[in-house]
Amino acid sequence: MWRTLLRRLSGERNRKNRNPLAATAGDAARRCLKDHERALAICCRAEILSVYCPTRSVTPTPYNQNSEFIKLMNRARTADEIKEDYIEHMGGPLGKLFHALWQEIAWLHWKWEEYVQLFGTSPSRIELLNSAAPRFFGIVNDSLWEGTLLHISRLTDPQKTSGKDNLTLRRLPALVDDPDLRETVSNLVRIAVQKSEFCRDWRNRHIAHRDLDRAIEEDIIPLHSASRAKVKDALRSIAAVMDAITLYYENSTTKFDVGGYAGGAESLLYVLDDGLTAEAMRRDRLQRGEYTEEDIKPRSL
Repeated sequence: MWRTLLRRLSGERNRKNRNPLAATAGDAARRCLKDHERALAICCRAEILSVYCPTRSVTPTPYNQNSEFIKLMNRARTADEIKEDYIEHMGGPLGKLFHALWQEIAWLHWKWEEYVQLFGTSPSRIELLNSAAPRFFGIVNDSLWEGTLLHISRLTDPQKTSGKDNLTLRRLPALVDDPDLRETVSNLVRIAVQKSEFCRDWRNRHIAHRDLDRAIEEDIIPLHSASRAKVKDALRSIAAVMDAITLYYENSTTKFDVGGYAGGAESLLYVLDDGLTAEAMRRDRLQRGEYTEEDIKPRSL
């Protein structure tokens, strides 16, 4: 019954001529519903969260302790526990390397999902960001985009650069004992390297280094084309490498692209939308001369 009530409250947003109190209740209901529906998906991120809080414990909640959500949370493991599990099933060298790569890839997907939530979901979200702080979100767009390309490049780089060892997918095949699996992983790594070649070009000539000819000349070789579709393709190829290994050793795979979650970019979008709506109402009161003390009170942020 509560789900039906929340869905009725949430409804479709109408920024024009809406009752502010009803809109506030609807927005709150929508966020509550989305958070609940994503609870199980968030549990899938326990391994990522454990990087930052490796000794965290589950806080008691008013939910039914026999619910699937609570059971999953109680089974959440720390990063060290997961690492030991990989070592047990894959052996020391492969398990340690795989765990380090898994954490990097999970974090990469998490950052990419933030970018997509902000800049790759709908034109209305771009309009919202431009209405709130266009210069700032322009910087955020460039930073997240270039950071994603850098991260993909690192994960698919050669095993050594300038005589220094790298954490890269290319190290995996040599550590796989089974010949058939080794060949499979080698082929998948080769595909991932190919799919991410455009990232390396951007990294080498635009992000990590600024190519002089590109900066001062007109007739130059353009950067490899880059798009969200190509990034998604590269991410899928990277995940395929990891899934091939866990499927063999642990009969499992990872859904890296879980989607939005509480406290992420989508939460920020709702706050921005609420803020812009409140500001529009404040300006309207000022124009009508019906403002309150709070409307003109100086604020220290």
